[in-house]
Amino acid sequence: MVRQLPRQYTQRMLLQEVVRRGFEGLFDFLYLPYDFKKGINVGYGFINFTEPEYALQFRDSLDGQYLDKYMRMKGKAVRVHPAQVQGYE
Repeated sequence: MVRQLPRQYTQRMLLQEVVRRGFEGLFDFLYLPYDFKKGINVGYGFINFTEPEYALQFRDSLDGQYLDKYMRMKGKAVRVHPAQVQGYE
């Protein structure tokens, strides 16, 4: 689970960030819930990596990072941690 994402991020932007960090082909599911009334995402997303070590590597790559200048100004870094439900359960 990826929390504290910039609210203007789209699912495509999150996908591009994951690929840019070298994880292309290492996950089989990516979902960024979107609030259509507000026109922004809800601030968190889900990525299912095909192997646990890929998830750990991704956490090490993204957790604590700032994806835009507004996040840095607010002091709200991205947080990555396991979701309560794992896989396709």
